Amino acid sequence: MARCPRSLLTTAFVRFRHSSVEKIVMCEIDAQVCDVSKRFFANSTATSFNDPRVQLVHADAAKFVQDKRDEYDVVIVDSSDPIG
Repeated sequence: MARCPRSLLTTAFVRFRHSSVEKIVMCEIDAQVCDVSKRFFANSTATSFNDPRVQLVHADAAKFVQDKRDEYDVVIVDSSDPIG
């Protein structure tokens, strides 16, 4: 599963409730967003950062998933950009 977030790790937090989810790749373009969420949401949704099934990638999510069509079963995009 690839997670291209705008709302941090909320979806990852919920998805891990399902035992069938083996791995989540979270792609966030801004590393500072992750750092701030770890600091201020450490006891809620940001706990997913500590899960070994989470792989964090700092990149443009649209470009990141563009050449990975066969790599993921599910891609969830939470974007404010209706095109990218």
